Amino acid sequence: MINKKGRPVGDTQFLFSGNTTSLSQKVKNNKVVCLLSTMHKGNAISQTSRKPVMIEHYNETKYGVDTFDQMCSTMSFSRKTKKWPLCVFYEIINMATINAYVVLSRAQSVRGDPEMKRNLFMEQLHVQLLTPWLEEQLKVPTLRRAVKLDILSVLKVDEQVPARPQPEKKRTTCKYCSSTKR
Repeated sequence: MINKKGRPVGDTQFLFSGNTTSLSQKVKNNKVVCLLSTMHKGNAISQTSRKPVMIEHYNETKYGVDTFDQMCSTMSFSRKTKKWPLCVFYEIINMATINAYVVLSRAQSVRGDPEMKRNLFMEQLHVQLLTPWLEEQLKVPTLRRAVKLDILSVLKVDEQVPARPQPEKKRTTCKYCSSTKR
């Protein structure tokens, strides 16, 4: 049903099982749309648009899903990884940040406050999530000076990082001197 090769563009296939209807339509050369519905029972195709009724209903009622997917792809926490649990975790973080932004926007509109831009919201969220961890990292005594300066600049703290004191050089004896001279 998902096979992209060998199917002409516009080809639609239906699969029925109990009260569930599955649809697969090849919309472009390399793109197949799959839908699963318990609401639609037949393989009805609209005469005006020549699209299945399932796809028309989806397009009319589920526009928020496309907006959500677009928001996920524009600002994403995802990183390239081969570990599927990490992929799932990144997607959960993406969804949580978008949901938090929607809640904030709704609260601001109810209060009459101007709406915060999403990139500003994401930047503030990143700083708020990172601040406790960065403050803990500053306490590490073996942290490199350059990293410490970077952390201080992110935290916007004007703290001087003391230069590491040079240890006093001990006098050593050469290997030819006897131990009695030491």
